[in-house]
Amino acid sequence: MSNAKSIRWTSLDARDAASQERFSAAVARLARSAVSAAVKAHKKAGRAIYYRDARGRLIEELANGRRRVVHANGAAKRPAA
Repeated sequence: MSNAKSIRWTSLDARDAASQERFSAAVARLARSAVSAAVKAHKKAGRAIYYRDARGRLIEELANGRRRVVHANGAAKRPAA
């Protein structure tokens, strides 16, 4: 149905649950691959990325791998524990 770069959108049979599951899995794999490549390129260019950790905190991850919590009120940032 798909490879690492593309999805045959016409391969989905909306009436078949197994087809829907395979299609959804292919879309998810492609999305994970695209996000991973974008994050890698962004960090390689020296820019930070931002995401929420398991505790719901906003984390800034610098290109060198250091992470710190970002506070909404503009308070000083500290390393993420």
